[in-house]
Amino acid sequence: MTAPEVAGRATGLGALDVFVLRHTEAGQWVNLGGVGRGEVWIGPFGVEDSDPVGFAAIPDGPGEQRWFRHRESTRILGPYWAWGAVLVRLDADTLVVVGNRRGQLAGHADDAQLRQLADLARWTFDVPGAGTPVRHNDVHPAVQAITTSRRPDVWSILSLAADVAAGALRCEVAVVQDGTGRYGATSTWGSVDVCDHDALAGALGALRAMGEGPLCIQDTRSVPLPDHFSWEQGTRSLLVVPLPGPVGGQLVVAHTIRSPRGFTDECRQIADQLSQAVGLTAYAAMLREAGQEVADSHGLAA
Repeated sequence: MTAPEVAGRATGLGALDVFVLRHTEAGQWVNLGGVGRGEVWIGPFGVEDSDPVGFAAIPDGPGEQRWFRHRESTRILGPYWAWGAVLVRLDADTLVVVGNRRGQLAGHADDAQLRQLADLARWTFDVPGAGTPVRHNDVHPAVQAITTSRRPDVWSILSLAADVAAGALRCEVAVVQDGTGRYGATSTWGSVDVCDHDALAGALGALRAMGEGPLCIQDTRSVPLPDHFSWEQGTRSLLVVPLPGPVGGQLVVAHTIRSPRGFTDECRQIADQLSQAVGLTAYAAMLREAGQEVADSHGLAA
């Protein structure tokens, strides 16, 4: 069975995505490959044995299946959101996720057909070397866009970084704030108004108060969040990564109801790279600005 044949079988059952997950000795579930997002989201799937909420969605024993039917796109497992989905537990260490992120599975799809699809997907994608993301370049192009830019000041660097982060992580909302409170932001989701400075500054302050380390919320219903970033405002998942000192601050990105999904392991790695790049580039701009101030003051004194 080839990948296109598995994709054809999945389409016939109304599925856009298929993931073949393997349980590892480290207590993680890793995506070996699949169809749709299953083809792209290779590697750790964001579900660990230590995560009781995520782990509870997985069928208990081999041969068991669990169906999901929702009236809107809802988190199924890890970063994956869908309207309709089925989790098929093939054995203790193999789980296949079949889902449709835009609607329900076909009405004629039944347990037997989905079990057959899951078996075919396992034999197709569970091969030696599967589950390791392909790294074409250790430095993500988004990082290069920031470090090679010629933006002259901190504010313009923050603004560029927000645009770059939104594009690289395919998010509707991105905000990059430094330690002084200055920020650059972009939003294509109407309920998150990045031009409302007072409200956004308050929301960013509330996020900082939630902790200094990275914060990844795969489903905003599970955590009370400030306006602009809450479930009620249309945010569905949220990632907050601190910027390194001496610049400080935070990178905040969000997926919304427009295209609900969570953050993969690769997304988090890219966000971490971006935060480091912003910290370095903004610090260089701070030094230039300080040097210019000193030069100007000497000029006035003369």
